[in-house]
Amino acid sequence: MEGYDESHLLYFFSVDVINSTAFKNDKQKREVNNSKYCVSSSWAIAFKNFYDEIRKILNDKYNEIIKRENIEKENFYFPFQWRIIGDEIVFFSVVKSFVHILYHLEASKNTIVDFNKDKKKIPFSVKGTAWIAGFPVNNTIIKSSSEKGLNFNSNGKISDFENVNFLGPSIDIGFRISKYSSSRKFILSIDLAMIVTYLINNKQSISKFKFYFDNNQMLKGVGVDGQYPIIWILSEDDIKEKDSFYLEKSSPCCTKLLYDHLKSTLENLNLLPPFIIGCEHSEFTIPDEYDSLYKGVIEEFEYAFNVVQDIESKNEKQSESKNEEQSESKNGEQEIKLTVEDNIEKWVKKDFE
Repeated sequence: MEGYDESHLLYFFSVDVINSTAFKNDKQKREVNNSKYCVSSSWAIAFKNFYDEIRKILNDKYNEIIKRENIEKENFYFPFQWRIIGDEIVFFSVVKSFVHILYHLEASKNTIVDFNKDKKKIPFSVKGTAWIAGFPVNNTIIKSSSEKGLNFNSNGKISDFENVNFLGPSIDIGFRISKYSSSRKFILSIDLAMIVTYLINNKQSISKFKFYFDNNQMLKGVGVDGQYPIIWILSEDDIKEKDSFYLEKSSPCCTKLLYDHLKSTLENLNLLPPFIIGCEHSEFTIPDEYDSLYKGVIEEFEYAFNVVQDIESKNEKQSESKNEEQSESKNGEQEIKLTVEDNIEKWVKKDFE
């Protein structure tokens, strides 16, 4: 799993602050004698606490699941922090088993629930979104030109995740559907929801996920007409569910019907179905055309990689040549200067003789 050319299925989890701009402005004004001007940055402390608290809660949730399910850690990947984008923090995990996706989703959802319970420590709420992405077909991993993919240390853990960029339609979809999330709505991509509903339908999940469907929404660049189903699970204690959603669909979906709908939607959008190479599954199989798609992607990537290397090599040689020319030019200037100074000195001596 060290190269860009090896297949990965990754799970992504985004946590975003709700109404962050209003919180910052309000805190600034209150701390500068109610001034109409926002000149204080004390809100930054609250956001640092937010990042630290999310990491702590998420880690605790994973440890609870590991202990409860007696999971071998060497076969299960804890999340890595990928990016902090403004007020949003994004994590990713390598998925080795479809059942592990249930654990990732459970930990993510419960992190949102627990964080939003305690407003005394951090006085704002957060919302969550989760999606999956397959690599290298359909999506790609970009690093510096000298490295091509994820690097794993001797313990089998990713050692350089801070320098990784993930690009592709699955990543775009994940960020675009996140705008529909709220403190109660934990949004899922349709391929992720498809896996979870299948596992629930086949009694492979003990997690109590209730799925809701907010119809289709327009997503730029998705399919022919951009219609994408907005699927979510409740990221709040079930006891409050009766008091919610006055203007929305309040009944959970039938997971069997939802699975069938998501499967057909995925096909209509021409999106690759989820699969894990090395983890055979009767339902989530490798598409027949995958080998040819994979070969084409790798050839294109190799070509682009070599082009970039050639350009950088030429730039490096040009830079070295330029430095040599500048060095020679400086030496020449020094020689000319010395010659002029020598002549002036001779002239001065001659005048005094």
